[in-house]
Amino acid sequence: MSKKFDKKTLVIIVVVIALIVLGVGGFAFWNLRKRQDDQNSLGATAKCGDVFQCIDKLDPNSSLEEMNKTVGSEAELATEDEKSKIYKWTLADDTTIEARIETYKNESTGETKSFTTLSINYPENLARHDADFSRWDEIQSKMNQEEGITYDEFIEMVGGIDGTISEKAQDSKKYQWFDNDGGYLSASFDDQTTKCTFATGRI
Repeated sequence: MSKKFDKKTLVIIVVVIALIVLGVGGFAFWNLRKRQDDQNSLGATAKCGDVFQCIDKLDPNSSLEEMNKTVGSEAELATEDEKSKIYKWTLADDTTIEARIETYKNESTGETKSFTTLSINYPENLARHDADFSRWDEIQSKMNQEEGITYDEFIEMVGGIDGTISEKAQDSKKYQWFDNDGGYLSASFDDQTTKCTFATGRI
């Protein structure tokens, strides 16, 4: 009777140990893959540099061919409809640059014009997370005033932190800020006046 009990106990112990080993091994493998993915995103570069350097160098007033030369590779046509096409450069699985090219036709003159907006997609861990949003009410108040708030003033009011550029149009730029509590701000600024035209986020 005792021998039977000992065998069952031994089997249970072996099964428990096996489950622990599998669990620890699985977690270690997941953690390793996550670190590798983060490193791949951080190290993802093109001819123009990392994703932030690339959007800084790309000009939305340029042709697609010129932008391909800047990036160092040909953009892939991701989606299209009657009025627009979206091209994408992939730097990593979770890091891309997109060019949305919208086409408009002047019915009276028959002239066709295009408008390009560049944007980037990237893991949040690539951006700084030390902005201060305690003065958000002041920012909103200045935006509602006639003189508005410039980019430099905006920077001062979020702790002196430069924004991470996330979008460039032919006449404006959009920046993002993150704090260390999961909050973020996204704001657009006019190129000529440098004033904020729109801001939103999670504070």
